[in-house]
Amino acid sequence: MNAEDRALIQVLNIHTTYVLAVFAILSLVFSNEISDTKLGRMVGMSIAGFWILRAVNEVIFWGTSLTSWIIIFVCLAIAALYIIPSTRKGAIQN
Repeated sequence: MNAEDRALIQVLNIHTTYVLAVFAILSLVFSNEISDTKLGRMVGMSIAGFWILRAVNEVIFWGTSLTSWIIIFVCLAIAALYIIPSTRKGAIQN
């Protein structure tokens, strides 16, 4: 891999790490807001979309080996953890 491609991968890794850290902080500190407000539900659904897209990319780029199925399951389980509270029947409609 040439130096330019290595630099690009490093930048993408650093930014992905930042995004995942923000997701974690939002989820831990603002869990009630994510499930109880319109903006929070949108944030939750966006995070779920990130994990669904990651599962789809697993199939596209790495196929469906046993390891890939485990990763797909984990990604979809995380997505479900955001979708369920965002779409639950008792969610406040702001």
